[in-house]
Amino acid sequence: MSRRYSGFVNGAAASWDFNAANSWSLCGWLYIASGSTGGGDILYMHPSATPTTPWQIYIGYGRRSPDTGFALRFRCGDGTTEVINQRVDAVTGQWYHLALVHDTVANTIKAYVDGVQVNSQTINLAATYDYAELGDFGNNTVELAQVKVWNGYALSVGELADEIAYWTPQHGIGNVYAWLQ
Repeated sequence: MSRRYSGFVNGAAASWDFNAANSWSLCGWLYIASGSTGGGDILYMHPSATPTTPWQIYIGYGRRSPDTGFALRFRCGDGTTEVINQRVDAVTGQWYHLALVHDTVANTIKAYVDGVQVNSQTINLAATYDYAELGDFGNNTVELAQVKVWNGYALSVGELADEIAYWTPQHGIGNVYAWLQ
């Protein structure tokens, strides 16, 4: 199943103008069914629909190389340099919670799987993203749940644990930019 949105608020298309110079957080649940053969994204954001620069913000999954299974993927950059390109081994038939958090105060971007930090880099991004894709999976059998995006709010580790546990956004309510159940 593949769904693409240029913007989304609880599943409905909306305008998209995401300022990555702010602190931000994004997270979502991903389930890869057995029999899937490719890769795809939970959320991909870029300044344009036809990117000419390195990846901007991406969480999703892909095949490991050589083609021996799946890996959860995190990619993040500032338009000229990719600062995170992290793969975490994954298996089919299991739910995973993936999150990226950009904190302008701490000057960091952190990647999490099931609430456990898997990468941290020092950087502040300065770009406006007017293009986003949600759930581009090709012909793979994949499920998404609780994709949440905050603009202007960096989740703490404790707050991330709450977001994993609850269906609705629990923190930074005034900064919830997008939410797809």
